[in-house]
Amino acid sequence: MSLSQSQSIIYRDEFIIRAPTHVVAQFICQAPRILDYYPAGFRSTTFEANKSFACYGGIGASLLNVSHRSNTLMTLKVYNCLPMLLKRDASTLKRQAFFIMHEDWRLQSVGANTHVIKIWRDLHQPRLSFIPQGLIKIAIRLIAKLERRRLVSRWNRAAAQCEIS
Repeated sequence: MSLSQSQSIIYRDEFIIRAPTHVVAQFICQAPRILDYYPAGFRSTTFEANKSFACYGGIGASLLNVSHRSNTLMTLKVYNCLPMLLKRDASTLKRQAFFIMHEDWRLQSVGANTHVIKIWRDLHQPRLSFIPQGLIKIAIRLIAKLERRRLVSRWNRAAAQCEIS
């Protein structure tokens, strides 16, 4: 699905990572790189390399599955769970998610850097329906704004270390 086709955008952000596009694409599919900015993150697990992984933090756990991958667009389906599910397998996290959304990552080369457009979209709430979706969307927007600085800083640092190696 292209970014323009989505009818339910929760939040949109743009930033530059000081790394080539292929490096940023790799970072998107690596649990340790997502953990770089995951809210109060303390652990990550890879279930299937570059396809399925989870991050665990103070606000809960997220299972991230790559649902689309091309040179310029990557989409992750994100299953978000409550903190009590911190040591679970992928199928349990998927079943116990209280909300699910998609993250689109549009990548464009700008010289040696990558311009990233990140969109959170299509919220679905299979559990805990007593929590208003509007409140979940507000929380997603707030967390997205807070994690941006960490994402850019830590991915720039990780990219610089990749170049040294």
